[in-house]
Amino acid sequence: MASDGLTIDGVDCTELGLKPPLVSVVIPNWNYARFVGAAIDSIRRQDYLHFECLVIDNGSTDDSRAVITRHIDGDARFSVLFLDKNYGIMAAWQEALDRVRGEFITFLDSDDVKFPNFISSHVQVHLAMRLGIGFTSSRVVEIDANDRVINGSSLGFGFNPFDQEPRGLKPRETVPRITTISDADYDILNKCTAWIGPEKGGWYWSPTSANVYRRGVMDVARPDIDAGINFISGDVHFCVLCNLLAGSAVIDRTLSAYRIHGESTANAFPSMAQMRTAKKERAANSIRNRQVILRTLLRRADRLSWIIKDRYWQAVDQQSGETGEALSAYYANPEIQQIFADHLVELIGTFGTEVVTRELGGRCPSVESRVVILR
Repeated sequence: MASDGLTIDGVDCTELGLKPPLVSVVIPNWNYARFVGAAIDSIRRQDYLHFECLVIDNGSTDDSRAVITRHIDGDARFSVLFLDKNYGIMAAWQEALDRVRGEFITFLDSDDVKFPNFISSHVQVHLAMRLGIGFTSSRVVEIDANDRVINGSSLGFGFNPFDQEPRGLKPRETVPRITTISDADYDILNKCTAWIGPEKGGWYWSPTSANVYRRGVMDVARPDIDAGINFISGDVHFCVLCNLLAGSAVIDRTLSAYRIHGESTANAFPSMAQMRTAKKERAANSIRNRQVILRTLLRRADRLSWIIKDRYWQAVDQQSGETGEALSAYYANPEIQQIFADHLVELIGTFGTEVVTRELGGRCPSVESRVVILR
């Protein structure tokens, strides 16, 4: 049963002159007329009513426009932006961030679906974490093009965070409560939520349709508008960088479905431990993603070093996803060295030549030598 309630110490927030959080849902679509109707319907079925949904059609040439219009069916919570061509997934995410109003933002790939308790569960975790976090990520079930369940794997959680990470939420009596989350549901979320600290490198999260971001952290993590990055993956960029900034939480509950099908540009097979299931071009795109993350960190050194304090250079290392010898090989890559060289002015302006010389000397000695020229 849907509800529009949020209580604080058992009192409806409206009686205190407050409003529940607004959640913005963004559905980018390109030529997925076969699936986008189900995606929209899954948002209309949410048991949390305080949401807005923006559907961005990236210049589809199939029947997507008609399908989108039919499934929205005049629902005032939904709006549509029809673009004249496919500008890419990151371009759609950037456009959405300029238009939506929610403090929490979640993206839904138009071939996936969210379950009715997706928004309420994620918002409840955000409101009940012991520390504020950049985003939450839950498990997904994998389905095929005909909605059949084919795998229970999460695609994320490549380790067991519940054996080694801080777990749990604040006591349920002490936090704002979403009224559709019963005490029993809250207790399950408490047992199933683990915190991933900002010092953690690597990948711990499920794909796009399983994540809910805090708007303020996304704004800090946004890459500069650049047509050259329009086709990188939004979830890779924002999951890695938002976690570096503010940490995240993983929820060991299946709250959405991720579709594996022949038209997908991401995964060719269901998740399996002993083989690569992502398409080859997806792996190449991931390298570009990481380079954009690095450029964002370096270009905004002044602001980001203030926000994350003494973690800045650690974050520069972490974004690579590498450690040990692999990290040394990463810094030896001429493309990575050139990225540092391109941003020496920003780094020196923020940290001074002595610090930059020391930090780059341990990472990219060939670039560190250029600092002398800029003194």
